[in-house]
Amino acid sequence: MKKFHGSLDLDNLFNVLSRVPTNNLLHFKCISEEWYYIISNNRSFIKVHLENTESTLSGFIFQEKFICSNEDIKKISYMNNTSLERHHDNQDTRSNATIHHEMFSFLPQDVVVLSSCNGLVCCRSCSVFSSPTKTTLYICNPTNKQWLSLGCLDYSKHESIVLTFDPYKDPIDNSTKFHLVRLKKVEIEKENEREEDQDEDGVELSHYFTFELYSSTTKLWKKSDEICYYDGSIKKQGIYIGNVLYWLTDADQILTFDLENQLSLVISTPIPSEEFKAIQEACIGEWKGILCYLVITEHGLHVWHLEDYYEAKWELKFWKSLEDIERENPKFFLNLKNHVLRRVASHQNLWMDPLSFKDGVLLMKVFVHVYFYDIGKNLMVKACNIQDLSTNSLPCPIVLPYSLSLVPL
Repeated sequence: MKKFHGSLDLDNLFNVLSRVPTNNLLHFKCISEEWYYIISNNRSFIKVHLENTESTLSGFIFQEKFICSNEDIKKISYMNNTSLERHHDNQDTRSNATIHHEMFSFLPQDVVVLSSCNGLVCCRSCSVFSSPTKTTLYICNPTNKQWLSLGCLDYSKHESIVLTFDPYKDPIDNSTKFHLVRLKKVEIEKENEREEDQDEDGVELSHYFTFELYSSTTKLWKKSDEICYYDGSIKKQGIYIGNVLYWLTDADQILTFDLENQLSLVISTPIPSEEFKAIQEACIGEWKGILCYLVITEHGLHVWHLEDYYEAKWELKFWKSLEDIERENPKFFLNLKNHVLRRVASHQNLWMDPLSFKDGVLLMKVFVHVYFYDIGKNLMVKACNIQDLSTNSLPCPIVLPYSLSLVPL
């Protein structure tokens, strides 16, 4: 048995290192060439490490976008959540989150982030709409700076591409398998309208959605036979949970796609927006494998879990009034309810905006500040000012949760 550093043989080294959290393990790569190889390039070790450790949220990726322009904003910011961990450990919390602006500098060109899943990130090339060349997609791991690229013809800024990657379902000991799902919005030409171009109430539709799938195994795009006749528009990036993809729409509904069966479904959100006086914003996220719907209203922060996918059955798992949030965090907030109630039209500035949610941690913007809120631990920490992320202060930014990963490409 080959030995490393005296008494540590390969089996013992695997056993010890495979139980170390990823963020700590990365610091061990510089100990020796052998350790570097095991941690960085040994697929057998990385597979065991995935089995022995739990994937945890590392931070959030933030990138703004223009709503009415084809120009891309190239600046990407990454906020790690170490300030939240320091607060939980009763350490010094005077400093905000560390903001990184070079997270994707290892890629050959500027990109727009599209989707993240279990440590991998899907991006597209910038400045494709004024150029006749095709869009390039990048699948990358920012932790080890590995990437691969593929072409994507006829890409539109208004479509959505979601990365699906499950290393527990498809082990990575031989190769890293992933899929991409491309959601395309297709306009219906009036002269070609058919009876099926109507919803269940007989209302004529202006467009429908199609699905295209890319497999890393075949390295081919394939159009699904499934068509979703739905007149809403996608609001934010889609997410992948348990073989189903979810997109929040602008009509109190969520468009879904079952990847295995290639079937779409539109489900209602747990509570309609007309129930509230103020115009509110919402987001969807994941909490330990369950779809969550989060909304901030004049009544407080609501977190719903999807209990039954086919019956669209939701259960309220968490609620806290704005008064309680303010009372528990007096150094951050004042008159939250009054500010939220002032937004009675969608064009007015949003005071509280739930940006992204993952495993109990909410990233939210309140006025010109961004906060981490750990719902389970009831911890609120200021992450940064919005100016630290971008100077544009545009609505509807791209915000993705991210977890450190050793997975090779």
